[in-house]
Amino acid sequence: MKRTFLAAAFVALAPSAAHAASCTVSAIAIAFGTYIPSASSPTDNTGSVTVTCTALLQAVQYTIALNAGQNSGGNFAGRRMRNTAGTSFLSYQVFTNAARTTVWGSGTGGTSTVSDSYSCVTCINQSRSYPDYGRLLGGQFSARPGLHSDTITVTVTFN
Repeated sequence: MKRTFLAAAFVALAPSAAHAASCTVSAIAIAFGTYIPSASSPTDNTGSVTVTCTALLQAVQYTIALNAGQNSGGNFAGRRMRNTAGTSFLSYQVFTNAARTTVWGSGTGGTSTVSDSYSCVTCINQSRSYPDYGRLLGGQFSARPGLHSDTITVTVTFN
């Protein structure tokens, strides 16, 4: 009887089929604060993208891509924030590294994505955060007073 019980317990723990991880993505925006056009040096700040997954007995692998933003015309080099009146823009960029040398994009046009993978025995709401490093260029004298913003879409592709 004891052998039957142990065998049944073993079968109950063995996975019968692979289950997909359940994941969500969230982001904390980069806030540059008050912009002073006469400042010649750039204004730097950070935000983050967080991927939270629940998975059982599997590897979790994904790639995080950012689009060029609403006001760029689809060009990563042309990322810009528009003021609420729609009369001026401020150029900025988002990078994957603190040195601000690798543009975070879709992996095209000289941009890079961020990839990660890890194994889960039992992962419940396992969160991993990835900083994004923003830079608002200095000396943009054409900027008008007011709130400037842009929206970037984050896409997570699971492998």
